[in-house]
Amino acid sequence: MTDSGTQSCSSRESESELSPAAALSAIVKAYDIRGLVDTQLTSEVVHAVGIAYAEYVAGESSSVVIAHDMRASSPRLAQAMAAGITSVGLDSQSYMWVSHRQTCCISRPAV
Repeated sequence: MTDSGTQSCSSRESESELSPAAALSAIVKAYDIRGLVDTQLTSEVVHAVGIAYAEYVAGESSSVVIAHDMRASSPRLAQAMAAGITSVGLDSQSYMWVSHRQTCCISRPAV
């Protein structure tokens, strides 16, 4: 706490000083990516994730589906993801306001 009674921003400052690998390990989980918008999940980070994912699936797919929920930050982050994907040469298709159950069905590969 600071003198004014508000919590210090030192935890946010320390997150920005993390190495890229440490920053990724803070947001990449076992089956998804989660983080604080504009602190851990910036447009730049999401763009880089789009590039990495597109490079990963490039040999198996020519298009990636992006779905998001109705949070105010979702359209901007989906656009950053699409920009990363298309920069590698893949197409992207975006769907907005998708529920968690629908997202799980869209993101599972066909067997």
